[in-house]
Amino acid sequence: MATFLICILQYNKRKDGKYPVSIRVTHNRQPAYINTGYYVEKSKLSRNFELRDNLILPELLHRIENYEKKLVKLGISADKMTARQLADFVSAKSEMDFTDFFRGYIDGMKLSKKTIGLYNVCFNLLQKFRETVYLSDIDNAFLVSFLDYLRLSGVGKRGQQYYLVLLKAVFKAAVKKHRKTTGEFTEDAFEEFTIPEPPQPKKRNIPAEKIRALANFECGDKRMGFARDVFMISFLLCGTNTIDLFGMEKPKDGRLSYNRSKTAGKRKDNAFISYRIEPELLPMLEKYAGTEKAFNFSERYANSLNFNAKINDWLKLFVSELDLPADFSTYYARHSWATIARNKCGISKDDISLSLNHSTGRVVTDDYIEVDFSLIDVANRSVIDYVLK
Repeated sequence: MATFLICILQYNKRKDGKYPVSIRVTHNRQPAYINTGYYVEKSKLSRNFELRDNLILPELLHRIENYEKKLVKLGISADKMTARQLADFVSAKSEMDFTDFFRGYIDGMKLSKKTIGLYNVCFNLLQKFRETVYLSDIDNAFLVSFLDYLRLSGVGKRGQQYYLVLLKAVFKAAVKKHRKTTGEFTEDAFEEFTIPEPPQPKKRNIPAEKIRALANFECGDKRMGFARDVFMISFLLCGTNTIDLFGMEKPKDGRLSYNRSKTAGKRKDNAFISYRIEPELLPMLEKYAGTEKAFNFSERYANSLNFNAKINDWLKLFVSELDLPADFSTYYARHSWATIARNKCGISKDDISLSLNHSTGRVVTDDYIEVDFSLIDVANRSVIDYVLK
């Protein structure tokens, strides 16, 4: 009966110093080799060039187990095959190359640049884990090994959870296409695998007196003054993110309206939101008026990422001055607004969700109920009065 063994062919060393991992099939005293798609550094090998990588060993042993099951089904027919024929048979892939599918899946996306970027990171991590992945390779053992790889690569718990969720989405799409193309059924690898829960997010809020102190701070440094103003603009608009301030259209009928970048392509309402311009916002709206946009931020910076990065850098200058958290950033405007609205002003969670332009609780009800943005106006006025008056 044929045997299978994980092996490293020393003479196949690549230019980057890594060695390809193969599975040797020995049949009728003849060897043949199956490329696993894995490459390892010499530090992952013993002196005798035996694999010592605990990340991929379990997955390869599981693969050999599947090869042996195929061999059993062949029965005596295997005796008439050469080692090469046998190796090709047990490793044959009737389905798609998942790596190619993943790449095409990203190329066909019509989502935000940020979301596409996250999918690209997930794809790159998968390729570093294993250069070529077929749909049938993805099972519980594969996912466990990939999760271990993410942990050992320094990816945090939230990142581990997020990238596995993205991988699951691509896997589901691949299964659907494969079934439609070939009629073959592929087991759901994620059915038995549990994606780890993300850690509780850190609360990024500061009390009203800190926001008041920030608003009244005498800024000798122009950078600090600009960063402070952007933070306050965000806060006075219920914690609007900088990416949305960057591209916000000019005011109309005393209101500032926009489609939230993060969720615009995912919701029926295109994530539309509208805020009344409060008196406290008017001076800054005039000070930073743009030629074509509400604010001139897009005229001062090449893109929203650069704009956000600079503002957050300069907000750090307030940390020692006002005894603020070390990671103080524009995120604190949004979190602080929501916390004050709920805990100090008694605003309902539904109205806070509406003010933050969240979709929670609105998916079904908004099909029947017209959105009343005056509820946001009332909530925002209450928070501003509590903090600044």
